[in-house]
Amino acid sequence: MPPAGNLLQPLHRRAEGGRNRSRPQDPRRPGRQRRRRVLSAGRDSLRGLGGPGPGQLTEPQALGPRHKRVAELRRLVRRRSPGDARVVLEGARTLSEALAAGIKPALVVVSESAEQAPAARDALQRLDSGTEVLTLTERAFDSVAPAVSPQPVLALVARPTVELPGSLSPDDLVLVLAGVADPGNAGTIIRAAGACAARCVVLVGGADPWAPKTVRASAGSVLRVPVVQAADAPAVLEALQAAGATIVAADPHDGERHDSGVLAALQGPVALVLGSESHGLDPSLRELADYRVRIPMAGDTESLNVAMAATLLAFEYRRQS
Repeated sequence: MPPAGNLLQPLHRRAEGGRNRSRPQDPRRPGRQRRRRVLSAGRDSLRGLGGPGPGQLTEPQALGPRHKRVAELRRLVRRRSPGDARVVLEGARTLSEALAAGIKPALVVVSESAEQAPAARDALQRLDSGTEVLTLTERAFDSVAPAVSPQPVLALVARPTVELPGSLSPDDLVLVLAGVADPGNAGTIIRAAGACAARCVVLVGGADPWAPKTVRASAGSVLRVPVVQAADAPAVLEALQAAGATIVAADPHDGERHDSGVLAALQGPVALVLGSESHGLDPSLRELADYRVRIPMAGDTESLNVAMAATLLAFEYRRQS
């Protein structure tokens, strides 16, 4: 008969030494820690497929910065290019304005601290069943958001497509930005266009009207004012002339004073054309204009910022018309 001691063996044999010594074991994975199970809604839901009902969260708890959905969002938001089919809206107010304009987001992301804020809760309750909603921890949200001091709500929406109008009413105003490169200037001009009830804003090259900084500078006006993107400035001016518009070019050195009454004398719709911040309007475009106007400087400043000039000219046109 063997010694009694040989009949008793430990349930799990400990490692004799090395890095796995004294670590908890899993019978399925000897010598290694058990992996934690993480819930995921899947890659397709990032594209807005099969989302939850109004105001419902896809995930049962806030996602951290290492969650794979957060990594997907980070790539989608931070590495977007001007031609992307989806654009990012920031803030509960901007989301509410998008919903009021009939724009339906595919995905809404909320920071954990703002989930119960009145503005965020109101916006979430207005979502339809096709919208996915994710809550992120503060660290995760900061890693995804495009701004340094982000607003605690992000929404992904399809980029609106707007065509150049084929006909214009007598009191229509169109702003044409040829090469305005700064997103802040482009957004400010779109905001001024909304305040002046402009028919549309046309951007030829330059800033992306749906870049986060442009959307912020527009204060939501980009959701209300039709914004047309074009590649050929001469073709745009010719099309506007064919639609009945008088082309008025802003020139810091040449043309009639903006407050001389020249804008009031114009009959029918008007298209105000402004050039880039650094070089102004290209000479070939100035030649296509029916009129040129300038804003006289009383001091030593050579010219105004393009957003200031566009705002002043647009309001002066409305005042005189």
